[in-house]
Amino acid sequence: MLKKNKLWMLNKDNFSVLNKKKFRVFEDAFFLALNKKIWPVLRCIFSPTWFVAHKLKKGESKIQRAEIIRRLNTRYLMISILSVGGILAWQRFVSINSPLNETVKFFFNILWGYFLFSRCNEIFIAFYSDACVRMKPYAYSRSFLLPYERIQLALKSYLELIFNFALLYLMLPVRFWVSSSPCPCKMAEKLANAPKLLSDFLYFSGVTITTLGYGDISPTHWWPRFLSVYEVLCGIILLVVSFTVYTGMPKNRKNSKKLCTIVDG
Repeated sequence: MLKKNKLWMLNKDNFSVLNKKKFRVFEDAFFLALNKKIWPVLRCIFSPTWFVAHKLKKGESKIQRAEIIRRLNTRYLMISILSVGGILAWQRFVSINSPLNETVKFFFNILWGYFLFSRCNEIFIAFYSDACVRMKPYAYSRSFLLPYERIQLALKSYLELIFNFALLYLMLPVRFWVSSSPCPCKMAEKLANAPKLLSDFLYFSGVTITTLGYGDISPTHWWPRFLSVYEVLCGIILLVVSFTVYTGMPKNRKNSKKLCTIVDG
């Protein structure tokens, strides 16, 4: 009887060990497929601008890659500034107190919103990947960017995020910013007092990304709530990378070759 119990215990232990090994093999295969196949496809779907930048930098030298990164960062920021300035002028002089989504074509909202969301995802992916890789002890540099240049890129991206998310908020229907009411009179009053101008959403975007949260403007629909949480996350990533990672990097290009410096993810 004792021998049978011992044999049963040994078989049980061996079975559990085999199950653990199979689970580890399955887990390794899953994460390998996630990193090599699934994750790049998701990045291309959710951030086509990241895919374009990746193709532009592929096969280029470190100096050329750094120049492409600086050029793209500046151009995207200028696009955001011109878009914000144009819409502010349009709402001020052409269509006063009119929300954007009531006058602009639906397909334009979809395409422009997709581009803005793609750019926000690209910023998040780039700086998050940069922070993760930079923590590794041996990571080779892909581009010649000094710490102050990287901080400049981060601050420009921070400002661009404020503009891009404000434009995304502006494209949403007005009802996403008011709570439902059974009384039609009260509902009409809430819709009349709801934020409609880009200046309101610029204020809300700046308050959100800096985590001030005054509460005078607050979304009621799940999509703007998700965008506001995602904006906070993007802002935190930029600040953490800029002031904790980049400030510890070497100050000249000669020393930067020896340490982990990778910027584009």
